[in-house]
Amino acid sequence: MNLEFIDRATNLIFVGPNGVGKSMLAQNVAHRALLQGHGALFVTAAKMLGDLTALDGAAALQRRLRPS
Repeated sequence: MNLEFIDRATNLIFVGPNGVGKSMLAQNVAHRALLQGHGALFVTAAKMLGDLTALDGAAALQRRLRPS
């Protein structure tokens, strides 16, 4: 596990059905990154999408309220 994706500033997304080990893989990659001095954030897809939606919603609201 060489973590080349970090140097390329790309993301990893694990996709598959329930119970195949996506979360375990993500935790192992995060652990390896931490051991090499990098930071890591582990969130569910639902949490990530909720956060992105909230950010987009706030920005959209600010655009609508901004005087023209």
